[in-house]
Amino acid sequence: MTEHLFWSLIETAKGSRTNPWDLGAQTDALEELLCPREKASLVAFEIILRKNLQSLFQPHILELAVMLKNHFEQEAGRIRFDEHLSDEEFLTFRCWLILQGKELVDAILACPQCLPDHGIESYSDMWADELLSVADTAFSAEHDNPTEYEIREAAIDLYPEFGYEDEDEALEAMNIWEDLDRKYPFLIQHVLKMRTAKAY
Repeated sequence: MTEHLFWSLIETAKGSRTNPWDLGAQTDALEELLCPREKASLVAFEIILRKNLQSLFQPHILELAVMLKNHFEQEAGRIRFDEHLSDEEFLTFRCWLILQGKELVDAILACPQCLPDHGIESYSDMWADELLSVADTAFSAEHDNPTEYEIREAAIDLYPEFGYEDEDEALEAMNIWEDLDRKYPFLIQHVLKMRTAKAY
């Protein structure tokens, strides 16, 4: 399993969606693509997934998640977002980004303001935690997996630094709540338009 193959599988599975928010169909298709693969390949997939999740654990990605997910109020020409996003919510948001594909991930890492350039039709469902279990589910379909987490545990043993299980303290340390409307004016207008549309 290489990085290139990882993203190729993500993109192939994406073609199974019946609509932009049909993430379940994409993760189901991804499981089917992974099922025939050997354990070592599935562990490698899990490691690459964890590495990419870690690469997205950055303040500007958290800011993007807050703008897309959190409640907001408009007052005196300013936009204020709720000052809380759980580690679980941020993790599933990063899963959602990965399911959009490498092109979007690379672009967002470089510049969150470019999100509107990538044709995302809806931000109504960004709960993509199924991605976290696809490798183990695929392994369980063909092998005994008594703990249900044999692939995950193998990946953690090999690369504990790519863990996402205890991110709450690091997340709290990211103080990013002030002046998002001034920091990302173009993106804020796009977000407001999408979030007030019925498609959202």
